[in-house]
Amino acid sequence: MFLCAPVYFLMVSRVHKRFVTLVYMTILGLVFLIMGNWYLLPYYIIVGIICEAILWRDGWESKKKMTAAWSVASLLYNGVNLLPIWFFWDTYEAFALSSGMEQSYIDSFVHYYTSAGWLAFIILFTMLGGFLGSLVGGKLVNKHFKKSGSPVMRRGNFAIPVKLWALACTIIGISLTADTVLTCVLTVTGFAYLGAQRNWRLLRSMAVFYALLGILLYLIRFHDFHPAVFSEFYVLMFWTLTPVFLVSWDLITTPPGELASFLSRIHTPTPVILGLLVMFRFFPTMKSELRECLALHAQPGIDRAAQLVSHPAASCEYVFVPLLLRCLQIADQLSVSAVARGAERPGKRGSYYGKRADVCDSIWLALWTVVTAVFLVVGGVRI
Repeated sequence: MFLCAPVYFLMVSRVHKRFVTLVYMTILGLVFLIMGNWYLLPYYIIVGIICEAILWRDGWESKKKMTAAWSVASLLYNGVNLLPIWFFWDTYEAFALSSGMEQSYIDSFVHYYTSAGWLAFIILFTMLGGFLGSLVGGKLVNKHFKKSGSPVMRRGNFAIPVKLWALACTIIGISLTADTVLTCVLTVTGFAYLGAQRNWRLLRSMAVFYALLGILLYLIRFHDFHPAVFSEFYVLMFWTLTPVFLVSWDLITTPPGELASFLSRIHTPTPVILGLLVMFRFFPTMKSELRECLALHAQPGIDRAAQLVSHPAASCEYVFVPLLLRCLQIADQLSVSAVARGAERPGKRGSYYGKRADVCDSIWLALWTVVTAVFLVVGGVRI
């Protein structure tokens, strides 16, 4: 909650409208819904409504109101662990055991949330983290942020319907499966899917990430290894969501013109198209700009390790602030570019992009359908 606070402050202050927090919390709830924790979606919507009530009267202009909203959100974040233990224990225990967690690990985890002392410490710690993050976020926003520009995106090979169907199949698969370990089937299919598009850079980086997750999962399951930084739950979460990361990143990095062309053909409203394009370009932008910010610190004469140890707060600020600053400039340039190209013009619009589904696209549509169906039949469906 400490690290997310600066991004939250920037998001609320820049959008300058209501319901930003509600949308943010709803997205978090949808992530947990995909993981099988359906009850957390309405919970996060309620959290978002509470925060919106705090920010209702021009809260985006008040640092105190944003601090209060994020501190309350940090406090209520504990519901992620408390709700299953207090109200949905049978569902949570069945999910944990089916995911391969040992009963002793589950008991030790529950102990922290049923002991009054530990519970008070956890609640105070998360709320304090959110509050301190709010102070840092408010200071960074007030000190640095102005407007800015946008990167060139990678061109995809498959048609947009194929990419959307691949994303739908992976979400359906991991949402309904009763065996989270078998999600490796969807992940391998995702790797082949990227290879078919010759997206080798994303394939290599995700393969290394997935291999590390596999090693951690093996050590936890068979060698009683319990890492201090994160628990088996988070390893399983990333292991399960990897196929979604693969296909969603491929969709996000689709050329905006190609995506806009497809959405226009199915008569999607223009505001929705523009919103999706800006949202899809956010993550690739963050990646490319982070690489540039880190490259600046790799210049001769700058000892990054020594500077990080001696001045950790300043080192993080020197990377984090330019990164968010560049993303703001990119967002504004993208908006101006869209208007200059006639995005707000009423009536039917043509497009430079006209990629239609071909035989290869049809094959991958069928392949994703078959793989997902077989995966659910073999692994079982969670009801």
